[in-house]
This record gives sequence, C-alpha cells and structure tokens, in this order.
Amino acid sequence: MKKFILMLSVIFSLSILGACGHSEADYEAVYNKIEEGKELNVEDYDLMLDYIDDVVAQIGKAKSMSDLQKLDDKYKYAEPFMHELKYGHPSEEVKEKMTKKAEKVYENFQKVQEEVQERLSNSDE
Repeated sequence: MKKFILMLSVIFSLSILGACGHSEADYEAVYNKIEEGKELNVEDYDLMLDYIDDVVAQIGKAKSMSDLQKLDDKYKYAEPFMHELKYGHPSEEVKEKMTKKAEKVYENFQKVQEEVQERLSNSDE
C-alpha cells in the first residue's frame, strides 16, 4: 500500500494532467464523484491514469515553458484528479488492479521528465 501511495504521490507532483480516449462527460462524471465524496471504482482510477499518461505524452512534446503553461490551462480536471490520486483512499480492488498501470505511467513520466528537463535546459543556453 505504501508503495502504491508513494508512487502516485510522485506522479501527481505534476500540476498538469491530460486526457486520452475518453469524453469530456467521462471526466466530468469522475470529477463529480470526487466532489460528492463518492467511492471511486477501478474504471475511475483507470480514467485518471489515462489522463495522466496522455499529459505525459503532451509534456514530452513541449519545447518551452510556455508550452507547459498552455497544457496547465487546457486540462481543468488536473488538480482534482491529482488530489484524489494522491490523497484518496482506493479500495483494495483498485490497488490490486491499478498498481501495475500506475507503475507504467510513473516510469513513462520519469523518462519524459528527464527528456524535457534536458531539452529546456539546452534551450536556455
């Protein structure tokens, strides 16, 4: 459990998230469940992890800090999803089914983070 929470905490240290393969209504439905304090299921966590995975891809395309700021403006569910994934209390079923996916998203995030940091530091020179 600690590994799951720690991993999600690092992933969600980002202040921006993205969207992939889901409709705006899907995101809004999960957002509403969060706001209403309802329990989130495996599909909800799956959606939020997809959201993160997509933004990681978008971050990977960023060529400047301005590009990153535009992403922050574009994804309105970033903060509530990030907060829920970092501080929420997923069920044992969610932890069991989503840990591998969360690990994969985290590994991708680390790779992209390093690439972007290098690219942005080189653009300052």
